[in-house]
Amino acid sequence: MSRYIGGQIGDVQEPNNRYAPGELRGVFSASDQFQMRKGGGWAGVKGMQCEGGDAVNDYIEGTDVYRAHIFLRDGKFKVLSLGAYGDEIEYLVVGGGGAGGGTASTPGAGGGGGGGVRIKLSGSPLNNPAAQEVFVAGKANSTQAGDGFGTYTVRVGRGGRSSPGTPPAGNNSNSNAVGNGQPSYFGPPSTPEGEEATGGGGGGAGYNPSYGSYPAPGRFLIYSGRPGGSGGGGGGDVGPNKTGGYGNTPPRSPSQGSNGGDGSDQPGADAGGGGGGATSPGSSVGSPQLVGADGGDGITSVNIAPGFRTSFGGGGGGGSSQNQSSAGSGGNGGGGSGSYQPTANAAIGQRFSGGGGGGGSNGYNGKEGGSGCVIIRYKIGTHNLPGNVKASGGITAVYAPDDLSPQRGKVVHTFIESGTFVANQNIQNIECLIIGGGGGGGSGEGYAGPGGGGGAGAVIYKTDRSVTAGSHTVTVGNGGEPSYLGGDGGPDSQGSGYKGGDSSFNGLTATGGGYGGGYGQLGGTSGSAGGSGNGNQNASSAATANPGSVVIADEVSPDNGWGYSGGAGATYSPSTALGSGGGGGAAASGTNGSPSGAGNGGNGVAYTIVGQGVKWYAGGGGGTWNNSGGAGGKGGGSPENPLGGDGGTTGKAGNYGGGVSYVPQYGMGQDGQMTTGSGGGGGMILNPGFSWLATGGAGGPGIVVIAYPSD
Repeated sequence: MSRYIGGQIGDVQEPNNRYAPGELRGVFSASDQFQMRKGGGWAGVKGMQCEGGDAVNDYIEGTDVYRAHIFLRDGKFKVLSLGAYGDEIEYLVVGGGGAGGGTASTPGAGGGGGGGVRIKLSGSPLNNPAAQEVFVAGKANSTQAGDGFGTYTVRVGRGGRSSPGTPPAGNNSNSNAVGNGQPSYFGPPSTPEGEEATGGGGGGAGYNPSYGSYPAPGRFLIYSGRPGGSGGGGGGDVGPNKTGGYGNTPPRSPSQGSNGGDGSDQPGADAGGGGGGATSPGSSVGSPQLVGADGGDGITSVNIAPGFRTSFGGGGGGGSSQNQSSAGSGGNGGGGSGSYQPTANAAIGQRFSGGGGGGGSNGYNGKEGGSGCVIIRYKIGTHNLPGNVKASGGITAVYAPDDLSPQRGKVVHTFIESGTFVANQNIQNIECLIIGGGGGGGSGEGYAGPGGGGGAGAVIYKTDRSVTAGSHTVTVGNGGEPSYLGGDGGPDSQGSGYKGGDSSFNGLTATGGGYGGGYGQLGGTSGSAGGSGNGNQNASSAATANPGSVVIADEVSPDNGWGYSGGAGATYSPSTALGSGGGGGAAASGTNGSPSGAGNGGNGVAYTIVGQGVKWYAGGGGGTWNNSGGAGGKGGGSPENPLGGDGGTTGKAGNYGGGVSYVPQYGMGQDGQMTTGSGGGGGMILNPGFSWLATGGAGGPGIVVIAYPSD
């Protein structure tokens, strides 16, 4: 629209006008420029306005300013308006990494394959040259038809699941429960036109003499590396079944990954092959045959969101045979190293990298693959970020005063792992969100003992805080791990999970969620409390957090945060898997288990501090029972906003239904959602004598978000 600016008439550009951006010509004084800003506009062009993701990274590359939306869990990417820089975006889609294989005897197992990688980024060796346009729903003009998209589906694959175990596990290896990673996807909600990256293949098991009774086809599947985005490495000492899995399965162009390496089969004990990576195959076992092979490299130097991470899709290292001093290294891009006995376990694939998990060794189990991610970036300006950045640390977003984000006019630093917030000056009017890691779900015991769901981490939200110039430590709590039955879980052991890690900043500490109780055990009482296992009729209270949130978005919390109690388990009944309690959430208690059903996890709370619409956090994990699992807590109670992991359900082996068809009837609890501090679901099993398989889900890691005005 026209208005007087600095004594002359001119047009102030409308931010949403892509096809006829206003343009002021001439030389303008400092007074003119001040009046332009005061008048609510500026003559410079603008980029797209979009919404979605768990963190946003704004940065300068050359003279261009980019915004990258980083998705670490399922969500939606919404195009709010198109800008003057076109309607094309660039993307990175990484599937979850495959789990490393396990072994119950002396040979090593194969490393998990890296998650598949699909990328549209100039200069990348795997660049997809095809243009990727995005649309605003319902809009139509001379160059774009209204296609009704506007909101795009994002699915982020979790890493392949393995049973942790207490080493040495003897015959209780996880080698018949190895899971492939889950696929990741970005594109239209109901068409095949999007980009999907396949999860990495699981690593092959080392030789296990007890498998002789299994049918031959299934036995071969256990030993060989599985196909996937990149293939898993083959197991050791397994004859012709030592082969690594095929990568780029199903085929994509350009290729999304590489083959896994072969294990060894020579006289004596043998090692496992390396999992394939996005850009190179996993190594096959060479000489000496006793040392696991290296995982293949993933894709590196990917600067699509440099404040996040820059390497993805590395393969897991193969496990060595007994009594070695080293094992296969994980490939660049987040691959976990293999195990060597008796001094070390395999490493988990790095979080958000899609790296494969390391292979196991001599009773040491393989480890989980790293979760994947989806990143979408586009140009929003030139030369300068649209605000005054007063600190460094975390993943930084800078929202202009006229941005469509609820955080317009602010700078937001998102920490998804521990780090340092370095203030360049004294900063006032800070708001912060601090969430502890979710508690791990309890593990089950035979017919009698379904485990309780893990509790959510405490949630602290504060405004009007301040920091002085200098360095300030930020701690982000990890999610609590599930416990191997009889191992070193919660204080009561016997299948109780582990407590979530504490998160802290600026003198405030959000305690991690309480662990889910094992058979007969009370759930942990930190953060939101964990659910109690079957046989314990007491509800655990939230001793370190404060009930009271009524799910008002952006509700300021007490200093110790929001947190609710866990649910009680049903009475013990011999040879019957009665219900365990759900873990507490930040907005509601977990419900009690009963003789005919599992307890559900408590629901979570909503905050907009990240600047990408309403985000939900801190749901409790579901309990479980004989026939089904309890639901994990959700955001607002809606299935569109999953948070806590569901309780285990029979037939859900491996990675939420992966694994092989002849495993015993057991159900692993699902993990809490990433970066939400939500609890893991409880595990259960229907086969006495196989309690080692009935692990709960891991808690979701926490998060710390810091925001302040950019003026």
